[in-house]
Amino acid sequence: MNSIDIVKAKATLFRVLKVLTYLTGFPLLLYFAKSDAAVLKTIGITAASADTAYNVLFMCFIAVAAAQIAVGFAMRKTGFVTRSLVAAAVAVAAVLTPVLYVENGVKAEFDKMQEKYAGSGYDFARYEKQVSDFAGRANGYESALGGFMSAYNLSGEDGYSDGNLDKTPTAGKDGNIFLKGFGGFEHYTFGVNAGNAVYSMNGLYSDGYVFGFNQAKYILTTYHKTADLYKAEGLDVETELQKALSDLDLDGSVWKDYQKTEEYLRAYGDSAVDKDAKIEIDGKEYDLYKLRADNYYLTKDEVKTMVDKLFAELSENEAMGELVALIKGAAGLLGLEIPKELTDVLDDYKNLGYDGLIAAIEALNVEIGGKTLNEETLLGLISDFSFYQAPSSYPKMFFIADETLREYAYAKYLATKHGAVVGSVLIGDSVGKVTLDAAGNFPMAKNELASLFQRLEIESEFMPKYYPWLAVRANLIKYGGMAPVALIFAYFFAYAEKKQTDKITVKEGVL
Repeated sequence: MNSIDIVKAKATLFRVLKVLTYLTGFPLLLYFAKSDAAVLKTIGITAASADTAYNVLFMCFIAVAAAQIAVGFAMRKTGFVTRSLVAAAVAVAAVLTPVLYVENGVKAEFDKMQEKYAGSGYDFARYEKQVSDFAGRANGYESALGGFMSAYNLSGEDGYSDGNLDKTPTAGKDGNIFLKGFGGFEHYTFGVNAGNAVYSMNGLYSDGYVFGFNQAKYILTTYHKTADLYKAEGLDVETELQKALSDLDLDGSVWKDYQKTEEYLRAYGDSAVDKDAKIEIDGKEYDLYKLRADNYYLTKDEVKTMVDKLFAELSENEAMGELVALIKGAAGLLGLEIPKELTDVLDDYKNLGYDGLIAAIEALNVEIGGKTLNEETLLGLISDFSFYQAPSSYPKMFFIADETLREYAYAKYLATKHGAVVGSVLIGDSVGKVTLDAAGNFPMAKNELASLFQRLEIESEFMPKYYPWLAVRANLIKYGGMAPVALIFAYFFAYAEKKQTDKITVKEGVL
């Protein structure tokens, strides 16, 4: 290898070192900052402002690059040491500017918030505490939110909808399909300010609507807040609700009048409906037969048919006779006295059907939960699992005159009956996805819910806005010194490269 090749190799080496040292400065710092911003995004609280903080840092990098060009042009006849020190000073200023903003501007905002939330029940940690463990706190936010979402089996911020069983149209809160009210009651859409839900024509959530966080929060808050409000007045909200619903069953009530309307009768009427008949809703045709609510739940007649068929099959099964004999024998051995009504059922099981079963049950005069077990209570229990509220007509609770009580009724219905259908029960001993083979999750107490909702509301306001800045600050303090140092080294290697390049020019000129 001749002397020129050696010089060229040195020039190439210094050029590579120049590039590498430059990249270990601001570009690497930007990479770290971008990575931290991305981590915060995955936590789910910094959708917009993470990029804002990162972009400020990126603009500082552009300023440093522009300053380098300006220094190179204006100080081209000055020694490389002076030029490198000036460029490094600009880099130091670019690093310190965001840090100073955080230490002054962001800290001042944190101080204001700490004062604002003092005594609210939410422990707003001082700036010095949050700046040291912001990542853990952000994860804590996500864990709290995720735990609530999982326990109650919710989906995202605003849930989603699979439409209505009868295929009637659905809409957002500003839809034009809603019914027009009746009897002096203007149309009511539940929870219009609680996110963006999907509604049926009657103002209830659509049949297949799965709650999101916003809707679950609103339902639970309304339910507990109203109960507490009535309790403060010495009243029981459940007693008042049942009284209001019972009053609607009196002759001459607006509910009784509504039950005579075509709107109600097309869903709950007793008359037969032509399966080919059509009705136009919002400019589209629908099968009138499919709007019948009894297509989508077990009616009394269907329950009767099922029970009669069951006993007809049991009467032909020899095992049933053996079971009856076993029951009587065991009772005799144990000295148990079987009520005559039950003995009659056992003796006549081959002729037993729905009517006989109901008669036997009512004769036993058994009470469950303070209610006598009879046909009405049995069908009521069945309706908890098999019911259908027609989307194209108003529910009974729509006509409750007290608006606060009506909203409570809607919240209770959605939290229990609607929630059970979509796998997101919100009120009860078991919540979430309660099925026949799964007991669901343990519900949170109302005080726990209130505290959780307050925490999530407050943290969702300040964390997305300020935590990205804390992430940038942490990176600048940890890695910020690399930028000016790397820049000085880059200038040094650029100078060394130029010296070798000059040698090549001189040597090649001589040759």
